[in-house]
Amino acid sequence: MALAILVVTAFTGTLLRPIAPGVLDRWGFGLRDIYAAHFLNFFYAAFQILRPHMFVAILLALLLFVGTCEYLLGTKRAAISFWVGHILGYLLGPLVTAGLGKVGLAWARDLALQKDVGASNGAFCAAGVTILYLHGRLRKAAFLFVGGYLIEALVFQRNVWDLPHVVAFLGGLGLGAVFLRVDARPWPGLIPRFQLERRQRSTVVSWAIATMGVVNVMAAFVIPHSKGLAQLESWMLLEGSHAPRHLLLATGCGLLVLAPGLARGQRVAWWSALGALAVSLGLHLQAGVSKTEPILSALLILLLIAWRRQFVAPSDPPSLRRGERALLLLPLVLVLYGLCGFFLLRTQFSQQFGPLTAIRDVAIRLAFLGSDGMGPLSKRAEWFLASIPLLGWGGLVYSVTVLLRGAVGPKTLPEERKTARVILASHGRGSTSYMTLWEGNSLFFGARRECYIAYRVSARVAIALGDPVGPEHDWKAVIEAFAAHTREKGWDHAFYSATPHGLPFYAAAGYHVLRIGEDAIIELHDLEYKGKQWQRLRTAMNKATREGVRFEMYEGGTVPPPVRSQLDSISQEWVAQRKLPQMGFTQGRVQDVDDPEINVAVAIDGTGRVHAFVDWLPVHALHGWVIDLMRRRSDSMVGVMDFLIGMSLLAFKERGYEMASLSVAPLATLDREEDPSRLQRVVARVYERFDAYYSFKSLFAFKDKFQPRWEAVYLAYGDPLRLPAISVGLLRAYIPNLDAVRMAEFLGSAAATAFFPKKPTESPAD
Repeated sequence: MALAILVVTAFTGTLLRPIAPGVLDRWGFGLRDIYAAHFLNFFYAAFQILRPHMFVAILLALLLFVGTCEYLLGTKRAAISFWVGHILGYLLGPLVTAGLGKVGLAWARDLALQKDVGASNGAFCAAGVTILYLHGRLRKAAFLFVGGYLIEALVFQRNVWDLPHVVAFLGGLGLGAVFLRVDARPWPGLIPRFQLERRQRSTVVSWAIATMGVVNVMAAFVIPHSKGLAQLESWMLLEGSHAPRHLLLATGCGLLVLAPGLARGQRVAWWSALGALAVSLGLHLQAGVSKTEPILSALLILLLIAWRRQFVAPSDPPSLRRGERALLLLPLVLVLYGLCGFFLLRTQFSQQFGPLTAIRDVAIRLAFLGSDGMGPLSKRAEWFLASIPLLGWGGLVYSVTVLLRGAVGPKTLPEERKTARVILASHGRGSTSYMTLWEGNSLFFGARRECYIAYRVSARVAIALGDPVGPEHDWKAVIEAFAAHTREKGWDHAFYSATPHGLPFYAAAGYHVLRIGEDAIIELHDLEYKGKQWQRLRTAMNKATREGVRFEMYEGGTVPPPVRSQLDSISQEWVAQRKLPQMGFTQGRVQDVDDPEINVAVAIDGTGRVHAFVDWLPVHALHGWVIDLMRRRSDSMVGVMDFLIGMSLLAFKERGYEMASLSVAPLATLDREEDPSRLQRVVARVYERFDAYYSFKSLFAFKDKFQPRWEAVYLAYGDPLRLPAISVGLLRAYIPNLDAVRMAEFLGSAAATAFFPKKPTESPAD
C-alpha cells in the first residue's frame, strides 16, 4: 500500500507540489460524490495526497497502524480493517459533517462542501482494531495517544479529514470487537475501566515527548516559510539563514534523546524536557503554520508539571557533577578554541581577525549555518571551520549523556551481608540463593529486615537474582517495596531465575513471566544407579576405576595446596578456550573454592594429577546442594564429568542430604510447549537458531541423563515494552567486560553459526 501511494503520487506530481484544484475535483471524494454515486473516485482517493509534506505522515500512519495490525492479526484482517475504515471515513464522515452543518455549526457546513484524498481513514481504523489486541498498559497508552490526537484535531484544527478520522477510529474499535468475538477473546474493558496507573505515567510521557521530537524534526523540513519565521530570523540577527529551522531540528533531536531518561523518571531529563518544550512552543507559535504543534507542546508542559512527582530519579552523583562541569565549560572552550584558531590562521581568511567577529562566526558555525564573514582561503581554514560544530555538538552530546547516566547499585555493607547470611541460613531454598551474597550484588531489605532481595544494576536495569530470601509472608511486601525503590532510582527491573514457588506473589504484584529454562533437581533419598538408564554413568565410573582416577570431596578452604594450584591452571585453560569473556552473575569464580561453606569435588589419579573438578553451593532450606563450576582438562578421561557428578551425588546421599541441583539448563524444552505465547515462540526460535553455537540442547541432554525432576524457572517482569532493555541489562550483568568489539564478534559468530550450523564435537560439560 505504501509503495502504491509512492508510485501514484510520483506519477501525478503530488509528491512534489500541492494537488491542483482540478486534480482534486477529478480524483477527490466528498459529499457531492456520494449523491452523484462517483464511487470510483472513492477508490482513487486512497492513493493521493493533498500536500507533499503529508506523504510522510500518511506513510508513518500506514507503517505504524496498518503494519502493526498486519503483524498481529495477519494480512487478511489488516486489509479488511483498512478498507472498512476507508469506507466509513469517506462515506459516513461527510454525512455526519453535513448533519452537524444543518444543526447550525458553520464550520461543519463549510467542510461538508470540500473534497479530501488520502489513506489516513483506513490507517486510523486499523489503529482502533490494533489497540484492542495490545497488552493492557500499552493499550491504555495507545488509546490515550490516538484518542487525544483525534480530539485535539477535531476541536482545534477542524480540517476536512478530522471528523472522518474519528468515525474511522470508532469503526475500528467496533471491528476489533467483532474480531475478538470470533477469536473467543474477552473485550479488554478499554473505555469503561480506563485508568492510568502512577507507575505508567513516566512511560506515557516519554512516548509523548518522543512523538513531539519526531514532529519537530519533521516540521523543520516540511513547514513552509512564513512571515513568523522571517521575523524570528531577524530577531536572531541571522536573516535568511534558516536559524529557526535549525533550532527546531535541535529541539526535536533533544526531545528524542531525553525520552529514555523520562521513561526512567529522571529529574535531570524532566528539567531539560521542560526547557526544550518551552523553546518548541515559542517556535511553533511564531511560525504560525498550524495550531496542533503549539497545543501539543503546551499540553506536554502542563503534563510534566502535573506529574512532576513521578520524575525524581537521581543521576549518578559523580556523573552529574562531571556533566554539569562539562556544560559550564563548553561555551568557554568553544570561545577559546575559536579565538585561537582564527588568530593562528588569521592570514587564511577573507576578513581581518577580530575577537567579536570570531565569536560571532563560531556561533554561526555551531548552527551549521553559512557565513559571509570569515571566509576560508585554504584547506586548513576550511578544516578549522568544519571542526567547530563537531567540537560543539560532540561536547553537548557528551555532557547530556553524562548528565543522564543513572544511579549505580550501592555496595553491600558488612553489617548488611551479615544480616543476609543469617536469613539465608534459614530461608535459602532456590538454586541461586547462595549466589545472592556474591561480590557485585546489592541487597535490598524489607521494612522488618527479615527478608531481602539481591540484585545487580547493569545498563540501568536492576536484575534481581531469584526469589526474595526470607519468610514467605514478607515476600509480597518486599517485592512491592523493591519495585518502588527501582522506580525512584530510575531503573528498570526484573526477577531473573524466579521459581514456580514465587509465581503467585509475582502475579499478585502485576508481573508477567517468561519461562527461560529448567532446573535439574535430583532427589537423593532413593538414588541408585541401577537399570538401563544409568548404563552410561556406570560405564564412566568403571572406566575411572580402570584408569586409576579416584573421587575426592573437600570442604571449601581445605583443598590441599598441590590440588588447589591445579584447580587454578585447569580454570585458566578452560576460560582461554571460550569464545566469550569470563562470565559472572550466576557463575562463580575458581576463588570460590576457598569459601568454607562450599564443597569441592575433584577427579584425581594416582600421580596426584587433577583431571577435573566441580564445586557445590549449599541450598540451606532444602538441605541440599547446587552445582556451580564444572571444569576439566582438555586431555582428561572421556566421561570424567559423568563420573565426578555421579560420585558427588552418592557422597551427598551418604551424608544424609535430601536433594541436589545440576543448575538450570537455559531455554530447555521451549520448543516443545503445547500452547506457547508469541514471545515464548520468539525465545524458542532463539533456542533453535543458536543451539549449534551455545549447545542448549546438548546441555539439557547432559543433565537429563542423571534422571532429574525438571522444574521451570522464569523471568518475571513488569512492562513488556521494557523487555529489550532488560535483556541488554541481563547480558551486561553476565558479561560485564563485553566491549563493542567482542559484542560484534559474538553477534557475527552467532549469526554465522545460526545460518551455517556445525555439529558439536564435545559435550557442553566438557
